[in-house]
Amino acid sequence: MAGSQNVVTPVIRRRSRNCSVKNFWCQYEDCNKAFGRKDHLVRHQRQKHGKPFGVDSQEVYTCYHDKCAKTFYTLATLERHLYMIHNSGNRHRVFIIYRC
Repeated sequence: MAGSQNVVTPVIRRRSRNCSVKNFWCQYEDCNKAFGRKDHLVRHQRQKHGKPFGVDSQEVYTCYHDKCAKTFYTLATLERHLYMIHNSGNRHRVFIIYRC
């Protein structure tokens, strides 16, 4: 059988979404959260602690509606706030970024 070769194709498997290995721990005092991915840790630190551990400044998104002035650490949370609280139509609108 000339020309026939046994070709082994590797099977690529995705890691389970609910990965039990959590190697990324929050370094903030009195916070015992751990995450399986570094980007999830950074998102947690931005949303719950104001900025990633060891970073001097953090972008802040401020709601522009009258008498609201709530601040958010991700654009997605500001967009969700505007959509859910103030019924602002387009969730994918571009907003001005305010820096501290």
